[in-house]
Amino acid sequence: MSSKLRNLRQGYASLTPPQYMNFPTDQPFTDVQTFVLNSILLDGHLQRYPPSDFYQRSFWKWIISQLEALIGDEDYEVDERLYERQISLLSVTRRTQDLAGSSPPPPSYVTHFWENRSQGAPLEGLAEYGSVTLFESQTTIESGTTGLRTWRASFVLAQFLIDHPDTVRGHRVLELGSGAGFLGLVIACLQQQDGQGGRRSGLCLTDVNEVVLQRCAQNVNLPCNVSASLPHLDVRPLDWSDAVCPNLEPSTRKSLSGLDADTIVAADMLYHPDIITPFLTTLRLALLSESKLNTKTAYLALTVRNQELLDAFLHASTDIFHLCVEDISSRASGHQSSFLESERIDTENVMVIQVTADT
Repeated sequence: MSSKLRNLRQGYASLTPPQYMNFPTDQPFTDVQTFVLNSILLDGHLQRYPPSDFYQRSFWKWIISQLEALIGDEDYEVDERLYERQISLLSVTRRTQDLAGSSPPPPSYVTHFWENRSQGAPLEGLAEYGSVTLFESQTTIESGTTGLRTWRASFVLAQFLIDHPDTVRGHRVLELGSGAGFLGLVIACLQQQDGQGGRRSGLCLTDVNEVVLQRCAQNVNLPCNVSASLPHLDVRPLDWSDAVCPNLEPSTRKSLSGLDADTIVAADMLYHPDIITPFLTTLRLALLSESKLNTKTAYLALTVRNQELLDAFLHASTDIFHLCVEDISSRASGHQSSFLESERIDTENVMVIQVTADT
């Protein structure tokens, strides 16, 4: 299977807008149409967990126009099933618009694929690729929170972990601010690969918003995800502000100590100055270890929205909370991202750091 055909399926599954996708115009019409039919339209996984009708309407319109152009002067026809799909979506869209008027894109299933680099040379065939599926928001804010969709820093950190799977395999991993669960689902796959889910392996996903936690738990338990069968996986609430509250700090410390995570991960958590102290207090508690032989490590992906905010975070990390911080962005960007969605993302605006407690 060519990478261009594979990217069509990846793009469709991840709801990549057609204008950012490359149609394989250099491939024979029959090969492309057969792939579109069998690996996209009739694919069992994508039928059970389909992109929203809202997205499919633009995708199938684009696919049909590209196939028609690819025919040229040859004696071929676009398969009727593709036209039937487009017509059915048009009727559904009209009924929805009549009922709701002009409305934002609805939540949708999204599936992301990545190459299992740990298996050696580049692999061929989608069966050789890892994948996670989520039901997530397609708008910036839903139900009063931004935590119901996946943001670019999570893609960058996920790619780093995929390229360096030993950071999470055989480890107890704690995620601070799990959102809809994308990063945690990727970690679950990495922990399960190659029989690495040993006695020490475990995963705890945390967030503060109840709606976000419910969505995360739903995604974790989707039957198509490896996480649904991972024995040591927990989704629980954690409010970073509890760590700076004198009455609640002891219980927060006890909870984090009980988790005894080897690896802590967090992505896109730096969005306001007020979050710095509660987050770093929580992170330092999570990094504390009763054993000198057990060095805990955090991997954080920060979206650089404001240099002043980033400087304040790094200053507080090292000078106030006495954490050891290393910029590992170059290691995180050493490979082109497996995620087609991420190819539209300016990864230079994401900083990846490794953090340990200064003992």
